[in-house]
This record gives sequence, C-alpha cells and structure tokens, in this order.
Amino acid sequence: MRETQVEEVDRSLDSDDESRIFEMDADEPKHVIVIQVNQQVQGPTYLLMQSKEEKDTWLYHLTVASGSGLGNIGTEYERLIAKLMDVDGDPASTLWRHPHLCQSKESIDKPLTTLPSEALKKEAVKLNKACNLFINVMMDSPAIDYHVNLAQSALQTCVTHPELQNEMYCQLIKQTTPKPPVTTTSLQNLLCGTHTWFGSCDGAGGHDSLSSSLVDLTQETQNTSPTFEFLQAWQLLAMCTTLFLPRQKFMWLLKMHLQKNMNSQTEVGKYAIFCQRTLERTIKNGLREARPSRTEVLSIILRNPFYHSNPISVPIHFMNGLYQVVSFDGSTTVRELVMTLNHQIGMRDNEQSGFALFTDDPSGRDAEHCLQGSVKICDVISKWEQTLKESQNGKIESTKVVKLTYKNRLYFRREVKKETERERLLITYQINDDVIHGRFPLNKELALELAALMIQVFNY
Repeated sequence: MRETQVEEVDRSLDSDDESRIFEMDADEPKHVIVIQVNQQVQGPTYLLMQSKEEKDTWLYHLTVASGSGLGNIGTEYERLIAKLMDVDGDPASTLWRHPHLCQSKESIDKPLTTLPSEALKKEAVKLNKACNLFINVMMDSPAIDYHVNLAQSALQTCVTHPELQNEMYCQLIKQTTPKPPVTTTSLQNLLCGTHTWFGSCDGAGGHDSLSSSLVDLTQETQNTSPTFEFLQAWQLLAMCTTLFLPRQKFMWLLKMHLQKNMNSQTEVGKYAIFCQRTLERTIKNGLREARPSRTEVLSIILRNPFYHSNPISVPIHFMNGLYQVVSFDGSTTVRELVMTLNHQIGMRDNEQSGFALFTDDPSGRDAEHCLQGSVKICDVISKWEQTLKESQNGKIESTKVVKLTYKNRLYFRREVKKETERERLLITYQINDDVIHGRFPLNKELALELAALMIQVFNY
C-alpha cells in the first residue's frame, strides 16, 4: 500500500443529467473510493459503499496505509498524531502541547477517532462522560464502589464494542497529558506587554518585584504534586492496558506517551512504568474476555501498583482446610498461577500430579467448575462476579468472593512412585471429604478403617 494513490470519487459527476443524481436506486452504491497501485501494471480498484460512515472509515485507513498524508481526512486528533509521527514523536515538538492533545475537564461533543457508525459515535461521547466522572470526582473510601462501577461500566463498553478501544486510549492519553505550564515570559508579556493594562510595570522597582513574584509562581506550579484528576486518569489507563491493545498508530502513540512519563521518582511516572509492564504482558499473553472484577479494580485504585509486579492476591484453598495466598497480574493465566502455586508448596506439575484448580458455583449450587489452563484468572473472577450479580437480581455482596480450590482431578498410576508427601496428604483429605458427603462408595468395615487412619493423621 505504500505510495498508493487513494481518492474519493464524487458520484454526482457521473452523469450529465442532473436529475440522475436524485433518481439513483436505493441499493446502488452512493460512495466510491479509487485505489491506484501502479498504472503501468494494473488498472485502478474501485470500492463501492452505501453509507458515508463506511466510506469515511475506509478512506481514512487506506490513506494511512498508503503513507500519502491525511490532509483533511480523519479527525483533528488523528491528523495531529499523523504530524507527530512525521517528526518521529520529537519530545521538543510543539505539537505535544496542542490544546487538542492535552487534558480538559470539558466533555467532548464528537469522538477523537474515526468511527464507522453514528451509533458508535454517540457511544464514544457517552464513554467520555463516564471517564470524566471517574477522573474528576475525588475518590472517597466509604463510597469507593461508585468509582468501581464507573470503571467497570466504561471498560465493559470497550469490551462489547472493540471499535471503541482506540477511542478509549486516545481519551485517556489526552486526559493524562497536562496542559503546558504558563512560563514566566508569557506571564510577563500578558501583564507588561505593549498594552496599558498595568502601567506601574514600568515604574521603579515595579518590574523587578513583579518578575520575582512571577518566577516564584512558576516554580511553585512545577513543584506541586499531580492533582487527583491526573492520578485517577492514570489508574483508568492502567486498567485498559491489561484488557485490550490499541491498534495501528495508536499503539505508537501509547508507547510514546508512556516513554515520556516513565519516572520511578514520581507518582505519575510509577503508573506509567506499571502501564508499560502490563502492556508488554498483554502483548505476550493476549487480550482479555471480560471487564475487570471488583477485586482487580480495587488493586489498582487503592494503592500504586508500581510497587507490586503482581498487584492482585487471592487465597487458594486445599482440602485439608488450609490455604495459600498467591499473587498475579491481569494477564496471568490459570496455568501460570498453578505453576507459581506448585513452586510455593512443593508439588509437581499438573501433568504429573493430576491436580487442577476449581471454582465454586456463583449461583449457590453444590457444584464446582474446573478451570482450563489457557484461561486468564482475572477473566474467571470477573465472570464469576457477573454471574453472582445476575443470580441476585443485580445486587452483589461486596464480602462474597470467588473461592478457588486446588485438588486432584486425575490420578495417574504410573506417577504414584514420584508422588510427594504434600500430594499424598491432600489426596487423603480429598477422599475423606468424598466419603463424608457420600461421593465415594465403601462398606462399613472399610469406612471404620479409614476413620481410624484419619484420626491418626489429625493427631499427627
């Protein structure tokens, strides 16, 4: 597609009869895009489309792919990003300080990216309002669920409509880009320019004292801590990087944004470092299937996740009544979690021990669900919470959480000789539980013998 010519054809010029324009069949394509790769090798390719939204989307992406420059194609935000890419994201470029790329408390009235339908454009505006509520309302510990619900709702919209994922990243990159500070020179020009607003600036000592006060003002602005709005915007961005990835040039924009802000000495910089880590993990392990659970959201908004490579922790229960707390991140799969658990408690791999991870049933049924190794543990927790909420008519108890149990699923005779003491003990408790609940048939004599053996285990 590089160096390919892409242009739109005005179909109103196809006929000399002006009435023909108004007599076009309803099913006849109303928009045409011409793609000319190489005139000497092949003729042009025509794309025929019914809707203006579809035409605009195709025209934008084809123009980007051809590298011919956007011109007036795409949104203003997208054209600014294209200009930044032309200068390789030069940190000194004044484009980074363009008002359209910087934080604003005002909600947008149109999307920042090109979207294929009017319905999605309306969803993008609604998404921005939800994000601004999360960002601009200071968090209050007693009412923390307000922000949890806002984050889950906004991110669920992006999971349901993947077309809005680039839009979400652009909105949050904009909201985590502070406006350029007002410099001393610009303040002086405002107060002491050629106009006559402040005639005293030319008086003896007046200019020096004013300059001094202006310098102090600027220094104070630069040294102040980031406002809660910026931190909360970074928190929402951190949740995005574990769920889905931006596409095309928006991935470049996100990486440049994180690179500019990474700094282990500042709160914002620490969130940027965490986002970079989670972005790399998402690229490696793939996208998520469900919005973040309440547990996952709280792990990010209650403390800076920079300090923990695995910010989420859950207890994993055993059949002997004990449990082991294991930490993980938003991209951790069940297989990775179980490998960490086996290492901590001294057990073999699942292929040898036959153990597996189970969850209880969120609807309250006496059932357990075995988890596949490729599934992400955060998706499991999120879907469990959503099922629980549906089973309780939209209400959910914040104290009720998923119960993860690690127990034997398959017993391999060929692996008995290599069985560890921990595995043998857990299998013993598991069989005892099956006997008590009538899931393991045996006669009275064998039951008495097993009871005697279990008493010895309990007293050991």
